Order: sequence, then structure tokens, then C-alpha cells
Amino acid sequence: MDYEGFWRAELPLGLFMGLTTVSLYIYRRNSKVYQIVLNFPEMGSLCFSPIWQRNTVDALIFHVRHAQGDIQFRLLPSVDEGTAPLQVEYDRIKACVCCTKISAPPPLDPDKVLLESVWRYEILRRYAVYAVPARLPYSIEWSYEIKSNPLSEKLISAYDLYHLSTGNDFNTMRLCLSWVNEHLRHDGTQTFLGIREANSILSTHTGKASCRGLAIVLCELLLALGIKSRFIACLPEEVPYDECHVVCVAYSDDLKKWILLDPTNNLYILDSGGTPLSLMEFRNALLCNDDFYLNQDTNWNGRRIGKTQYCDYMIKNLVRFDAVEAYYPGCDQYSTKRITLIPTNYTTTVPDRMITDDIRSFWPEENIQ
Repeated sequence: MDYEGFWRAELPLGLFMGLTTVSLYIYRRNSKVYQIVLNFPEMGSLCFSPIWQRNTVDALIFHVRHAQGDIQFRLLPSVDEGTAPLQVEYDRIKACVCCTKISAPPPLDPDKVLLESVWRYEILRRYAVYAVPARLPYSIEWSYEIKSNPLSEKLISAYDLYHLSTGNDFNTMRLCLSWVNEHLRHDGTQTFLGIREANSILSTHTGKASCRGLAIVLCELLLALGIKSRFIACLPEEVPYDECHVVCVAYSDDLKKWILLDPTNNLYILDSGGTPLSLMEFRNALLCNDDFYLNQDTNWNGRRIGKTQYCDYMIKNLVRFDAVEAYYPGCDQYSTKRITLIPTNYTTTVPDRMITDDIRSFWPEENIQ
């Protein structure tokens, strides 16, 4: 992993719980992404993997759940080129220290840190529930343009992708997922250079795209091969937000269910019985601590993605979900109706889209109890 800078601080946790000094290391990947490592003498290293800054003015806040109580760390406002103030809070007692920039931090070995000790599920639990009405309203008319658009034929013929269509729709999904992941590297800073449509993205982006661009290409490729598909923006709670993630979901007629496909990471998720999970089933599995696993060939730009690493990232992005009502080539560019699913206890006003907490309307084919 490439990093832009490193910082170190000595935390006086002896003031709080009788511990000796704890070392904290910050590995900065970019202005939004940080790797945080703590070294507790009695617990070993704890890796927060990775932490996303919520926005440019708020503090970067992270927690560790210790046997004697939760500790909160607040970096104010962000790591800069020299030192940065760090506020540590435990049991209403606060102390401030400074992070100092260093050139040679300890090697970061994710296999030797206690990732399971990280505590970051409070937000998801706070917004766990959506409305499940007894009767399905018909205010959302989802539509999918399957095969019939000239741009779909152009996409398949230009890249000779007829071989991706198999007799099993989940196998077709996996082949398409891998093809997109191999042909477009993820670059979160990449802006759209042309129309937000698969042919344009593939021809103008020189082999790289944002997570949204990757999801659009996969969605439109699946539509071109006859599979109902949607790209979904997975959003955090804050508005405005500084970072989110976009994935693709596709409906399997063979399995009679939606399936989560993440082209940024060449990733899908399977339950303990080997059945692929939908986006909402993945969310529920995190809430209920159900067992699941990732496909073996998952990767981000060729680098293996671990289960804990992916969950630590996605946990903040499973509060709200944003979609367009009609899916066709170029729909992200031209769609006039967008819908956002929010939890029942979430309050928001977004003037240019429909807001709903009705989970059955947002996922009409999902088996939601």
C-alpha cells in the first residue's frame, strides 16, 4: 500500500486506566483515507483499517473498545504537514497530545493486528430499521432496458463480449464482474470525461474510473446481456458527505434474488451455504453478526481485499441507498427521477429526488419480512 505520510503520538492512557504509554501511528493514504494503528502493551496492536475522514471541517473520530471502557480519539481537524492536535477521551476525562510527522514508522502487517477488536458499528445499529408496510405501494415504477438499446449492442460487439453470456445467470454475473475489474482500475479521484455511459467510460477513461464509473459499466453490461441490474450509491449518514461507495446489484432469475456485485473490488459475498447475498442481506449479516465470506479472487487494483478490511470500509456506507428509477445506457446522465432509501429515524430533505423509508418499494423483488 502506498502512503503519503506518517505520524506518531504517545498517548497518556495511564491517566485513564492505569496503562503504560500507548503508541499511536497514523498512515495517511490520501486526504480522505488514513490507517490508524495503536499499540496496547497488554493487547498488542489494534489496526483501524482504514478510517475515512467524514468531511473537511469535522474532526476525524475513531474508537477502540477496551475491556475497561471505550476510548475515543479525535484528530483536530486533520493531519497536516507538521504536527496535529489529538484529543483523547475516556470516561469523560480528556487529554490533548500532538502527532509528530515521522519518516520511518513500524512495518504495517495486517495479519498481525487484532482487527476484531475494532468497534465501529454504532452508526449502523442506530439506523438499523426501515419501514416494512403490510401492503406494497406503487409510487416507484422501476424499469430496466434489457438488450434493446443500440448502445447495448455497441458495447457487446465493440469488445466481443458475447462469450460472457452463459446458461447460468450468476456465472454470467461473475464473468462480467471480473471483466470490468480487469479492464478498469479504480481511481477515486477520476472524474467523468464524457457521458456517464459504459461505452463512453471505456473509451475515454484510459483504463481507470471511479467506483461509480465501474458500477455503471457493469450495470450496463449486464443489461446488455439480458440481466436486470442497478447501480446503487451506498451513502453514509452525514450530509454533505465527503466519501461514499457505488456498487452494482443484479437480479438472478435462477436464484430468485438480488445479488451484490462490487466491481471496484471484484467482489461478491456468500453466506455459509454458498448462496450469494444481496446488498440488504449483507447489511443484515453485519447487524446480526451472521457468518459470510468473500469470493477468493476479490481484489482492489490487483491487491487482495480481506473480509475485515471490506466490512470496516462498508459499515459507514450502509445507512442510505440512492438509485435512479429507470435503468438504461446513459441513465445516470439523463435520468430525471432519483430515489433515496433512508432509515425510519433518519431526517433529510433533498429537493431533487424522492425520499422513502419503504424498503419493499425500494427492493420490490427482495424477500423482506
